[in-house]
Amino acid sequence: MKFEAPLEYFLLTGLALTLAAGRVPAAEAAPAPPATPAAPPSGCAELGEPRQVSLAKTGGPFAQKPIASYDAYALRGRRIWIHIRATNTSAEPASISPILRFDPKPDGSVSFGQGQWALNLAPGASDERVLRAYALPNVRVVEATISSAAAIPGLDLAVTLRCSEQVYAPGAPSAREALVQEAADLYFSRALHAPENSQEARQTLALRATGAEDSQDVADAVTAMMNSVGDWHSYFFPRAELPIFYGNLAPQPPQAEWLDGGIALLALKAAAFPDRDGLLAYARAIRAAIAPLASRHPVGWILDLRDFGGGDMWSVLAGASSLVGVGEVGAFSTRTGRERWIVSPGRSAVDGVSLADIGAADEPAAFEGPLAVLQGPATASSGETVAVAFHGRPRTRFFGAPTSGITNTGVRQHILSDGSMFGISEVENVDRVGHLYSGALTPDEATEPGDAGRQAARAWIQSRDGPGL
Repeated sequence: MKFEAPLEYFLLTGLALTLAAGRVPAAEAAPAPPATPAAPPSGCAELGEPRQVSLAKTGGPFAQKPIASYDAYALRGRRIWIHIRATNTSAEPASISPILRFDPKPDGSVSFGQGQWALNLAPGASDERVLRAYALPNVRVVEATISSAAAIPGLDLAVTLRCSEQVYAPGAPSAREALVQEAADLYFSRALHAPENSQEARQTLALRATGAEDSQDVADAVTAMMNSVGDWHSYFFPRAELPIFYGNLAPQPPQAEWLDGGIALLALKAAAFPDRDGLLAYARAIRAAIAPLASRHPVGWILDLRDFGGGDMWSVLAGASSLVGVGEVGAFSTRTGRERWIVSPGRSAVDGVSLADIGAADEPAAFEGPLAVLQGPATASSGETVAVAFHGRPRTRFFGAPTSGITNTGVRQHILSDGSMFGISEVENVDRVGHLYSGALTPDEATEPGDAGRQAARAWIQSRDGPGL
């Protein structure tokens, strides 16, 4: 499932990830105990009896609801896997994020925490996730919890613990050591967040990868290492998890609307694609949404990016080329220089390398009038990058609230020897006039959530005397 384009951009932020789509940031790794642990009693079989949990309807969002807790004495020094199978017993959709915690304290802190992709369940549907980690020789309690960004209507959960027969010394090489080292060498040679001295981070990786049996175990260890150096945007997806990844970022049709006063609106959401055909189809869908409104000659456009939380940017720049404009509309700042974003009708590229090309036929006339961009805290990753492409465009103004900011960097994808996809945050965004961005994008005009941003944008367009006009 290797994607042909060399660059793609995705949302993987700390809190947003917990609430929206998956893996949660790991707590800072505890230092490796110096001694090889003595083998604890082999009590994993007894601990591993399936536990059945039924959750009634909740009144709202919740965080860290325990669903299973284990005395960790019998698990110390072992690799553990907690399987969670959830069934939505209601007639409403439900979404939960499973989280593994070591030694939870009353104040909510933990010695270590690791999450997994959210379970998004249609009514009556079932799905499962596996929480996995190496249990340190001094861990006392292992706890499986769930969180949700919204009320859940009712769930049945089956929780099963499995652990390795072998007891491992902390940091001992695993069966997947070659993959661990491949990922480490790539990350520390390319990542923006890589520390000058990588020894401590490499020790964290070795500790968390202890006893790793498969690519998923390595992925969680690499995630813990990246979080320990403050990198919440890079990601590691085993080949087996790619369908989950693309499923959570499945494209939704662009929404186009004609507003009173002769104003056109285009709303876009996160979208990622496992192949070039999907990317090009989405670019065509964006252009097809723009074209009928463009033919009515609007006095202004509103581009709504408030729900654009990540995915692909190139399909957007190609499909919306009539709005963003042609030529150099931004760039990546890398360790070695800058890579320019070049847009022409129906095409987006980086320094001449075409990443999305749907041709110039049927391209709407270029729009050079006033354009308002709506943004907010859910505008993240490639959503922020698309917003940057509009910074410096004449007659453009931004409304809403600061963007996510945590992920205003670009991720370059690498396919590892086992087929895993390793996205490393390697670049920062630069707009068309040369301004470098490394945090949240601040709007020109702050507005409240809801319809206030759209109303302010319409008023600005209709006034014809806003800044830049």
